[in-house]
Amino acid sequence: MSVLYLLTGIALLIVLCYQGVKPFTAVLIVSIVVLLLNGMNVYAGLSQIFVGGFIKFLSAYFFILILGSLYGRLMSKSNFAKSFAFWMIKVFGEKNVLFVIIATSVVFSIVGINAFIIFYVVYPIGLVFCQEQNISKEVLVSAIWCFAFTMGLPGALSINNIICSGYLGTNILTAGWLIGVIGSLVTFALCILYTTRLNKKYKENGVEFVMGPMDHLYLSKLEEDEVLPGVGKSVIPLISVAALSIGISQFYDSVFGVIMGMSISCVIIIMLDWKHIKKSIFHTINEGLWEGFTPLITISALVGFGAIMQSTVGFQEIIEYALSLKINNYLKVFVSTNILVGITGSLSGGLTIFMEALAQPLMDLGVSPELFHRIAAMSCIGMDSLPHSAGIIGQLAIVQLSLKQAYKHAFFLTVISTLIGALVATSLAILLY
Repeated sequence: MSVLYLLTGIALLIVLCYQGVKPFTAVLIVSIVVLLLNGMNVYAGLSQIFVGGFIKFLSAYFFILILGSLYGRLMSKSNFAKSFAFWMIKVFGEKNVLFVIIATSVVFSIVGINAFIIFYVVYPIGLVFCQEQNISKEVLVSAIWCFAFTMGLPGALSINNIICSGYLGTNILTAGWLIGVIGSLVTFALCILYTTRLNKKYKENGVEFVMGPMDHLYLSKLEEDEVLPGVGKSVIPLISVAALSIGISQFYDSVFGVIMGMSISCVIIIMLDWKHIKKSIFHTINEGLWEGFTPLITISALVGFGAIMQSTVGFQEIIEYALSLKINNYLKVFVSTNILVGITGSLSGGLTIFMEALAQPLMDLGVSPELFHRIAAMSCIGMDSLPHSAGIIGQLAIVQLSLKQAYKHAFFLTVISTLIGALVATSLAILLY
């Protein structure tokens, strides 16, 4: 019965989010429901357990998410991101605009720009060319979602890579690199195949570009832009954030390495674009920092919700069930990660709970930290994108599409394909090690 209470809470969270309730509000409502169903003190549960989990995540990853947002905003304001994308289109041609959108999203994801900022930066660029070529916005958003495979890729400055490194003491660049690369490439191939076939199908069926209520703002801004900076200058911040973050992480922990890499790269962008940005520097910094608060608060709230669930009898039964599974330990990592991320609806939230609850018990069973890192980092990507995911809801809000319109594409691109890639990596770990 206790497990049923948890499942009821998750179902309610999905329904509320599907109906358009803001994730933070939905999390608070469902937290109260779960506390009541489990006969727990509501005030104590919210003020101590929920807030405790909220603050724990907030303090651990505050600067990473805030600086990632600032970095993305500076890349957008300086037009460096746009310059890189337009250079790609010039090289590969407007007919290959979907490939350019995919490639641009992938590059931005690998260097640590979070998903919200990727949508803010890439969507306006893709919108122009999709309007010109009459490509459906559902195809455009599908192309952007192809970056999902990079989240578990060795060396990517993704939050899940960093969380795994923090708990296991592993290197984000080399941990389980072989199985990570192969599994990620499988996911990428599936995403490319899906997006290209979707575009072909929509063209054959006459599905056209339909402008959203706010799209005219993006289009007009692009038409009025000044001359873009050279691509040579534009790629410097992309190279610096990756090189500095990975390099500093060799001598300090990954979290500090990414924070320093992001900080220095933000300064580099300002220096390179000082003539253009100096008049609006404080406004841009304010925007960048503030935009980071939405995903930060939402994810922290989901971690708080996860902390409440973690304190219930039903959650302990799920943990005991996961540990008692008579399966290979690496497969146990895959299954357990997916269960907990699916329950919380948050990659970082579910992964943090998983690491705290199961990392040490699984390590005691002799699991390799490097393979553990890679399998967990890849496994948490899929179930993170269920309908109650704050990320999916926020991304669709940016592109002005509803869950009914676009979730079917998100389900394959960010759930099915990533789970298949993670399962391939898990299978390789079992076979080869």
